[in-house]
Amino acid sequence: MQIDFHHGTIYVLARIAGFSKEDSERLSYASQYVDDAVHGGLIHFENGALFKRSITAHKALDMKNLDLSDNLDIWLPFHFLPGNVEYAAQSKSFIHRLVAKPNSPVAQSMIDEAIRQADKPYGFHRFGLALHVYADTWAHQGFAGIIHEINEVEDPKELKSKKKVSWTRKILDSLRAGVNDIIDDVAPPIGHGRACTLPDLPYISWSYTDGRGEKHSRDNGKCFREAAEHILEVMRRYLGADTRQASNALDTDNLDQIEHCFKSFKDEKGEDRHKAWLEAISNGTFKVDGGPLQDKITYDAQGKDSWKYKALGRLNHNNSCYRYRDDFLTSDWKCFHDAAIAHRFYVLHELLPACGICAG
Repeated sequence: MQIDFHHGTIYVLARIAGFSKEDSERLSYASQYVDDAVHGGLIHFENGALFKRSITAHKALDMKNLDLSDNLDIWLPFHFLPGNVEYAAQSKSFIHRLVAKPNSPVAQSMIDEAIRQADKPYGFHRFGLALHVYADTWAHQGFAGIIHEINEVEDPKELKSKKKVSWTRKILDSLRAGVNDIIDDVAPPIGHGRACTLPDLPYISWSYTDGRGEKHSRDNGKCFREAAEHILEVMRRYLGADTRQASNALDTDNLDQIEHCFKSFKDEKGEDRHKAWLEAISNGTFKVDGGPLQDKITYDAQGKDSWKYKALGRLNHNNSCYRYRDDFLTSDWKCFHDAAIAHRFYVLHELLPACGICAG
């Protein structure tokens, strides 16, 4: 999934669940920032204080994707949560346990732990981060977050509708097929890299043959709708609501509208679909508290409106240090990185070993 879901959809679901505008913004920011926290290393302050930030993603073409240690630290806990644990009873193959599976028992346990840790200083940010991982169990199902032939993808293609296709589209499809052949030769078989962005596009149905020779077809819109339904439920659990009684006609209408947005916003770039989501959020497309939702929101991973800038301010290039602020310890940016460390340790050293998976 991309920013349109991890930020836009998550914000809408948070407002439907009952979170305030401010908390919904923080929750959706934490969810999306998992994909944007691509820089690590120590932060130095002018008073001598230090802070070590935690990487939660790499860019697609980053050479660190070839590093097995980084696979374990980043792709497994944050993007391709292993979930095929039921398969362990049928097979002795360890790699099959690492495959992501939608709403797996592993994913449910991860959400349960995030809710249990809500009272931590970083607890709210950890829940937002966990929602990113949880959502990706739907989009990334069938793939594992390490370099392995199990992630091989043969003949990935968008399933065509019955509508007549223009000659320009045929040319574009031919070019895309050529690009896929190049990627198949160059891209390492990690996650869904060899399927490109097909798993992340909410408006398509697509098919492929996996590394085991099994054929798959998937309607992303339906998968994303299912993810949204479960995320709404766990959000209400976080708030302490009785999820058995929370579902109503308004929820159904909102979820139908969310699914409609999945299938209607057809820009290939996630950032462009995200703009459409922000417009839908502000123009009353969704209903909250009996009235139209008309929130004006933004997302800035960098710049003066970003969490990082609000926490650190401007770098003093003379000594490569930041000026320490008393509110740094409670800043959203620091809390996110603290949450990432706690989440990674829990997944790799508690949750997965309890499921018979040693990967940390």
